[in-house]
Amino acid sequence: MKPIVIFASLFCIFLIGAALFLGTHDSGGSRLINMDPQYTQRTVDGYWKRGSDTPKVTLDVYSDFQCEACVVEYPIIEAAMQTAGPSVQLRFHEFPLNTSPTSILAAEAAESAGRQGKFWLMYQRLYSTHTAWMNQSQDQLLATFLGYAKEFGMNPDQFKRDFNDSSLTDQIDVDVKNGNNLHVQSIPTFFINGKLSPLPQSSTELMSQLNSMTY
Repeated sequence: MKPIVIFASLFCIFLIGAALFLGTHDSGGSRLINMDPQYTQRTVDGYWKRGSDTPKVTLDVYSDFQCEACVVEYPIIEAAMQTAGPSVQLRFHEFPLNTSPTSILAAEAAESAGRQGKFWLMYQRLYSTHTAWMNQSQDQLLATFLGYAKEFGMNPDQFKRDFNDSSLTDQIDVDVKNGNNLHVQSIPTFFINGKLSPLPQSSTELMSQLNSMTY
């Protein structure tokens, strides 16, 4: 009987060890609120999208929330999308600077918000307030981003869980890998209908580029 007892003991130890391992590498445990369908779709598509559901023109943007050039292009994109009409779809791809932990944390904040259906609100806030948080420490960043989440009516505990969830970072890495496969070498980078496009200097110029693809 002793070998059986020893085997059973070892098996129990194995199960406990496996549980501890998985507990430190899970996706944040059971969710406090359901995953928003937009995030689920984002993982399937490989990007965040808004605008037309049946677009004739797609604008794919590889961007980062901290870089100055991306911040400059943000209002150009927003102004163009307001007047783009029903035929254009904006597709946003995370491409944080791998040399900047702050860029990665900002991307994680946006993705965490996306899991609660608030990606575009966080996207807009991060760009419009980047000078307020870009030089903060990691603890300060979490407090700032959590403040935004609360302001948007998000569940703060779920936001913190998602912010620290490694699977969320994995999704960002997929975006970066996809960009690398397209030879994205700098940010922001624009593709219109899958073709590399020069960076517009104004919303009027961007609208001209988009309109040229509708005919």
